[in-house]
Amino acid sequence: MKTLILLFTLLAGISSGAQSLKDALFSGKLKSDTGMTVKKGDSLQLLPDSLVKKRADSIKAAAKVAETGKKVASNTISDTSSSASSSKEVAAALTNEQKWKQFIDEYSKELETEVIPSKKIKKGKYTLYIDYAIETDGSVSTVNIICVPENSYLVEQLKVRMMANAPQLSPVLMSNGKPRKALKKQVLTFVKEKD
Repeated sequence: MKTLILLFTLLAGISSGAQSLKDALFSGKLKSDTGMTVKKGDSLQLLPDSLVKKRADSIKAAAKVAETGKKVASNTISDTSSSASSSKEVAAALTNEQKWKQFIDEYSKELETEVIPSKKIKKGKYTLYIDYAIETDGSVSTVNIICVPENSYLVEQLKVRMMANAPQLSPVLMSNGKPRKALKKQVLTFVKEKD
């Protein structure tokens, strides 16, 4: 008797207008995913159209500033007689990635020409793993440096010559606009061919 009641309840539940997720999605009863990611502190309220338009305009303006920064940078590289004020404008228009790449390129060349030829470094390939942090004020601090194969002289020279002169970067912002500490990694490879 109990099994008969259970069977009857099961059949009634199946045939009572159950609808698959696919049917509900394509019939318009469910909304499709917007692709948005909700982060801690985000509100789930819909933004008014005016705010969405303002955000889109600010993104477009930032893209234009970055594009003009690239144009200004290429012009100042080709024109050696540019004034000091234009170089400040270029530096202000550069993103963190561009500033960091310029910094790495400049100091990698210095390390290759001045440190790698030292007798304290043996012949071979050296890979340096640099863990650094962009602080809330934009300053860069060294977290850890690992050299493979191990060479304490190379690590010390990297700290003294390169990481001590790290550029001031823009702080990384959270979704609510407050700055946060961001951990980053950099890998450098040097090869010494002659002893």
